[in-house]
Amino acid sequence: MWRTRENLDLSAGCFPEWSTLLLFYSSLRSQIRAALHLEPDPLAQYAQNLRAIAEKKQKFEEHYDFLQFLKNVEDNEWDGWKTVNDVETDMSTVTIVKKMIREEIVAQMRFMSSAGFDTTANTLTYLTYLLAAYPEKQEKLREEIDNAGEVSFDTIHNLQYLHWAIAETLRLFPHASLLQSRRCVENCDVGPYKFRRGINVVFDTWSLHHDPDVWGEDADEFRPERFAERTSEQMRSWTPFGVGPRQCIGMRFALLEAKTTMFQLLKNFCILKVHGTNGVRMFVCRFDVPTAQCLRFPTASTPVGRWTRVA
Repeated sequence: MWRTRENLDLSAGCFPEWSTLLLFYSSLRSQIRAALHLEPDPLAQYAQNLRAIAEKKQKFEEHYDFLQFLKNVEDNEWDGWKTVNDVETDMSTVTIVKKMIREEIVAQMRFMSSAGFDTTANTLTYLTYLLAAYPEKQEKLREEIDNAGEVSFDTIHNLQYLHWAIAETLRLFPHASLLQSRRCVENCDVGPYKFRRGINVVFDTWSLHHDPDVWGEDADEFRPERFAERTSEQMRSWTPFGVGPRQCIGMRFALLEAKTTMFQLLKNFCILKVHGTNGVRMFVCRFDVPTAQCLRFPTASTPVGRWTRVA
């Protein structure tokens, strides 16, 4: 209820008769958390991290991590447009002069945490379904993983077929495509289409990813090998994370997370469909994710029939 010393002082100032009780509550709460080995309060931990950064900055020490990056963004000058006149914008002189306030830093951290959870989980859900539906692709991927040795950053980075399989999954199911909206900053014409300043444009990733003129007549099939020799048009058309300078900031982390999880999964389990499993159905603006009950996971080291249930 009272998360910081400032809140305790404020409450005690408004209700003096509570001061002794509040101080006792604060001390008891800390002792209970320590005794139960609970995680520290998130806000208190965040404040402690900021103080540590400030102290390192005074000592000219810098530990470069994600929090330090956001702190640097806060210190640097960002934002704004330098205009040629009241109508046109000189895109070559675009600079940013706005500082990121602390609340924005916290919001970015929360976004990184939430956006990197459901999207990766959904990608892995689709991939496990596809591997169960295409067992020959699963065996090819498992063979690559079994020959790779122990998991490490370099090992994961060099698993080519795993990368193709995840890329093909994201092509077939670009579930974050509705997040790829952009606001038009000035009036412009693109071919026969007119865009006015201030409107939001949503990119139709699904149609682009399933266009047979780009991906061939088997565009709706799961075929990771198509990423072995992509054409220039296919490279421009694969946009599950967006494109350009505003491409998803968590793309590399999301791919590494998905690859590591799938590496460990296929190292220990086979993915098989059970009888009566339905395909993935598409609805307007969303997909119907196959449920966990659709798949059975026998251990890779045991004969089929001895099942290890994964819920």
